[in-house]
Amino acid sequence: MIKWNNRILAYMALISFMVILVGTHTIAANDKMDIHTIAEVLEKEENLSIEEWSVFAREINNEITTKEEFENKVGTLKKAFPDFHWNIVEEDAVWKAEASLDHVQDNVTEFIRIVTTEEHNNSATYIIYEVKGHQWREEDSSFIQVALQHKIDRIFQENPSVFSCIGGSINGNMDSVLMNETKRLLNLFEAKEVEGVQEKNFSSISAHSRLFSQTITNKAINVQVGLRRDGLGRKTSFVIGTPIITFEY
Repeated sequence: MIKWNNRILAYMALISFMVILVGTHTIAANDKMDIHTIAEVLEKEENLSIEEWSVFAREINNEITTKEEFENKVGTLKKAFPDFHWNIVEEDAVWKAEASLDHVQDNVTEFIRIVTTEEHNNSATYIIYEVKGHQWREEDSSFIQVALQHKIDRIFQENPSVFSCIGGSINGNMDSVLMNETKRLLNLFEAKEVEGVQEKNFSSISAHSRLFSQTITNKAINVQVGLRRDGLGRKTSFVIGTPIITFEY
């Protein structure tokens, strides 16, 4: 798991609060998914190594406002997905349920999460489906497409917002300026910076690229790039996410 400097996380968290403003996205059978586009671009670079990836679908459900309704939804999903391993946690006014299913042969894990919490004296319920893995393979794209369509139809009421992320490391010249590496990644995705934070050993940039269509409302942001350099070996880690990075949720 890639871990990030607290200042990067603070910036990403600020942008991530805008997730609720992202438009919905339908997964059609003939669509080329964003995760595939990101992987295609990165795999052409010899000095980049993909170490993890994630596709994350989320919906806000305004009909679940009580513990009984939360438990009913969890019960319905348990019946629909009996192969998943479920865990339910209650913390004060927060109810959480998480289920996971490991596909050992494919080195892929699926997650279903439901979180109901109090926000400004109102209850809010977030329903999340995620599929994640390591070392991207061409067949992962087909796995994700089938899994997403199957789960979206059964988990969500409407079309959820969908986010794609790939993270890894940059090999080679560790003496290069991190800003130059950031610009190089932006160029790979034909992306123009909208806003961001850049310092000596980390950077986090929100940008716009013609390669992706989903954007944050009232902003042109549809891709984020994060880089961090640390350790004795001066390893450089990166994360690319569209329309925003979700690895640290």
